[in-house]
Amino acid sequence: MKIDTIIFDLGGVLVSDATIYSKKKLCDFSEVLKLSGVKYNDAKKLWISHWHNMKYGNEDLSNFWKDFKPLIKTDFSLSKVIKKYESKIIKDKDMFLFANKLKKSFTLFALANESRTGIDLKIKKFKLNSLFKKVYCSAYLNMAKPNKDIFKYVIKDSKIDINKTIFIDNQIENIIAAESVGIKSILYKNIKQLKKDLYKFKLIDKKDLL
Repeated sequence: MKIDTIIFDLGGVLVSDATIYSKKKLCDFSEVLKLSGVKYNDAKKLWISHWHNMKYGNEDLSNFWKDFKPLIKTDFSLSKVIKKYESKIIKDKDMFLFANKLKKSFTLFALANESRTGIDLKIKKFKLNSLFKKVYCSAYLNMAKPNKDIFKYVIKDSKIDINKTIFIDNQIENIIAAESVGIKSILYKNIKQLKKDLYKFKLIDKKDLL
């Protein structure tokens, strides 16, 4: 059956991951830590302690920032640190251009593990509602990848045909979960690899590989 729907993960694929401590592609928060004087390992430990509850919607980013504030070693206020953090949430411009091209031929959805504040910020900042038919967020659904229930919910709510759907994510455990409910999936590494895999599925032309 011909694929007509693509479900995208967001963090690490199209936009920055939520984590405050990462320094990698799309996620360089070193300036945030420098501004606040908070050590990388301390920020990482604190984030991890909050992330589970944030992604399930049991608490939000405000809870994390409340505990982050006492760690600040500089004269900068928490509001300035948060503003710097939000400025470092960026998008992959090449992936956005490619996704907008795919939108001409496919219905696009997003499925992200995110806090409520995090997804609201990204929807507004990157106009995600104009790219995706619907953005599904773990915190608003109180369920998260790689739990199968969130995939089952998206399938039912969006009324997609799983036989005509591709899921794209950069975490192997999420790929395994999606495939366990019958959704064909692609493990995202970079845009070049993604295009090659989509070409193998005969979803893009050879010229699109360039």
